[in-house]
Amino acid sequence: MVASHFLEHCRNPIGTLETFFRVLKLGGKLYLVVPDKRFTFDVNRPTTTLERILEDYGKGNAGSHREHYLEWARFVENEPDETIESRVDVLIISDYSIHFHAWTYFEIVELVLHLRRELKFDFEIQEFVLAGNECIFILKKTDTREAGTTHAR
Repeated sequence: MVASHFLEHCRNPIGTLETFFRVLKLGGKLYLVVPDKRFTFDVNRPTTTLERILEDYGKGNAGSHREHYLEWARFVENEPDETIESRVDVLIISDYSIHFHAWTYFEIVELVLHLRRELKFDFEIQEFVLAGNECIFILKKTDTREAGTTHAR
């Protein structure tokens, strides 16, 4: 399975990755490519924290939907304060595709490690590469139950 420059467009990245690993066969691989915000139009946006991603995961797709669009309009489109709310309404109504999340390599690594360590997703990191403006992971689905470990997925 390949997800290249996709995860940042997802309102609920953990839920998305949970679905990927649910449908991926044992031993299957997820090729995950995520842009580093410092090299994209997201450069001026605040970095999405792990706490915010976990909040979005807890709330599902309802999460911080409007706040993401506000951030986009303010920091990417440079919308003036007096028109920002109406611009956000237009973006939401049209379901405009934005980067809901903006990460540097550090935060995306933090997310992947949190999935494995804290949320007990069953995968091993086979490869991690910083390639210019993006981070590339190859994640192989495993079954930790075979090793006698408990897990939630």
